[in-house]
Amino acid sequence: MLSRAEAGVPGFDASLWLCVLAPAAVPADILQRMHAEMGKALQEADIAQSLRAAGIAPALLGPRELGAFMRAEHEKWGRVVRETGATIN
Repeated sequence: MLSRAEAGVPGFDASLWLCVLAPAAVPADILQRMHAEMGKALQEADIAQSLRAAGIAPALLGPRELGAFMRAEHEKWGRVVRETGATIN
């Protein structure tokens, strides 16, 4: 994670995040199974070691928590773009 000073944007911390998504129509029981299987995979010693070696500290969020996190990130970075006028090169 970049500190506010490193990011150059006061009041914001930046981190890379990756997630596994499914279409909106996927039934809740399937989403829960995916979540459980991801949790099991992240507990596997070789997977955990590989992630740590790459500097990744995994956090397993449930569907609702991930949705809330993604909405918060969208709002946070949308505000940065609006306030700075950032554009894609």
